[in-house]
Amino acid sequence: MYMLPIFYIYIIDLHLTVPTTCFGIVGFFASTIMALIIDGSILPKTWMDTGILLVGGMLSLLGQFLTTIALKLESAGKVALSIKASQILFSFIFQILLFDVSSYINL
Repeated sequence: MYMLPIFYIYIIDLHLTVPTTCFGIVGFFASTIMALIIDGSILPKTWMDTGILLVGGMLSLLGQFLTTIALKLESAGKVALSIKASQILFSFIFQILLFDVSSYINL
C-alpha cells in the first residue's frame, strides 16, 4: 500500500491564497534587500509607469493563483506541460505582434 508523505496531508488542506501570499512576502523582502544592496531603488516617474507596474503585478498574482488552483485539481505533470505549451504559444504571438518579427517554417 502506497502511503502519502506526511506533509501532503497538510498541504492539501491549505487555502489557495496561502502559497500566493508566501510568494508575495518572500518576493517583497528579496527585492527590497536586492534594491538596497545594488542601490537600484528608483521610483516610477509617471502615472503610466506606475499603472504598468500595477497591472503586471496583478497579472502575475492572478497567474500564480490560477497555477495553485490547477496544481490542487490536477497532477503536476499535466499542469507543467500545459504551462510550457502556453509559454511557447504566447512567445510566438508576442514575437509577431510586439516585435514585428515573423518566422516561417519551411518544410
